[in-house]
Amino acid sequence: MPKPFATPSHHLKLGHAFIALAIITVITAGCATVPAERKEQKTTQNTIPPWAFFTASSYGLDHASACTPIESSPDSALTLAIAKAREELEGRQGRVLPAHLRGNPTFAVIKKQKGMLDNRQYYCVLMQIRADLHDRHGQPTH
Repeated sequence: MPKPFATPSHHLKLGHAFIALAIITVITAGCATVPAERKEQKTTQNTIPPWAFFTASSYGLDHASACTPIESSPDSALTLAIAKAREELEGRQGRVLPAHLRGNPTFAVIKKQKGMLDNRQYYCVLMQIRADLHDRHGQPTH
């Protein structure tokens, strides 16, 4: 008597093959979507300027930077960033700054730039503390 082509064990093996094929299909489809997700994440650009992350030791004790989120207006964010950088520089006076930068220095904004970080807009400033070249009456010193 000839054996039937599909025995119960063949059905079991065929079922396992379909399950394995389904698993492979799911894994392959999952791998195919990962690069698309990564590409989507890369389109959210982080454009904070590199100098915003410089520390005093890498950029100079006479420099400070600060970034603040732009929540209400760019002007208020810029004002706050300048205040933070100035506060950092004022804190260094008398401790780590050279003698010619102590006393009544001027604070100059060297760079200012808007940037994005994690889908949030920031205003960044880089400030430098400089020796005041004027006396207390506003006259130039020599």
